[in-house]
Amino acid sequence: MKVIDCEQNTPEWHAARLGRVTGSNMHRIITPTGDTSKQADDYMNRLIAEIITGERDEWDGNSHTERGKEFEQEAVDYYAMLNECEPYRIGFCHTDDGLVGCSPDRLIGDDGILEIKTAMGKEFVKLAKSDKLEQEHRPQTQTALFVLSERKWIDTMLYHPRMPKQIIIRSTRNASYQQTMTELLAQFRNKMQENIAILRAKGYFREAA
Repeated sequence: MKVIDCEQNTPEWHAARLGRVTGSNMHRIITPTGDTSKQADDYMNRLIAEIITGERDEWDGNSHTERGKEFEQEAVDYYAMLNECEPYRIGFCHTDDGLVGCSPDRLIGDDGILEIKTAMGKEFVKLAKSDKLEQEHRPQTQTALFVLSERKWIDTMLYHPRMPKQIIIRSTRNASYQQTMTELLAQFRNKMQENIAILRAKGYFREAA
């Protein structure tokens, strides 16, 4: 694993993510149940476009991401109080081959990762009833444990500032899921390289002088 020391959501952070599969987008390759995502080809096209142009090929966000930014520190403070710990942040991490990366919301001690999700009330109630918070975010949380391979667990917290109790689910490494993810990533990488070769032959890459 390699760590790029940069503040999240800065130009340096966005540059580090260009052309790489990220944890927040892993669901575009593998679904929470371990099937191949139907979004894989579209996501591949986006990553290739980023490699060619050197620019992000996505929207800057939506109401959900803005809500997440608004309540993130409040959620971290709540988690820290509840667990008597001091969560800390790092920049962008990626695997040694550079293919997959993630930006954990926080790290906990030597063993843990914290992933924070915020939700509108109706979504919070739905997940509180179904107990499917871990499954819904499995592609992202298992990617974090895949990239930060020395970490033993990840807590996913669904936070709503006015709920009397927050949802916190702890997950450990899911070996069978990560095996499937590794296989799908290999297929994705090979197909991506084939597509890059085709586009390079057609003159869509700027070759070094």
